[in-house]
Amino acid sequence: MRKITFKDILDYLDSRGAFKFMPDELYLKFMFRLRMHRKLNLENPQCFNDKIQWIKLNDRRPEYTVFVDKYAVKKHII
Repeated sequence: MRKITFKDILDYLDSRGAFKFMPDELYLKFMFRLRMHRKLNLENPQCFNDKIQWIKLNDRRPEYTVFVDKYAVKKHII
């Protein structure tokens, strides 16, 4: 039997929407710290993961929602 960890509990709560009240930046910093065991650097992102999180906050183009759907992106490309 697998031991339930604190991370498992937080992942479960996250999947149920328990953290929807948090602003996006705070939520990303919280989850990043939990999963990566280090602080998220959004002021001067150097690592790949920091840059991805920065993009999530600062580059919100509506096309991105189409690009994640493989059927919708086919219509966009053609």
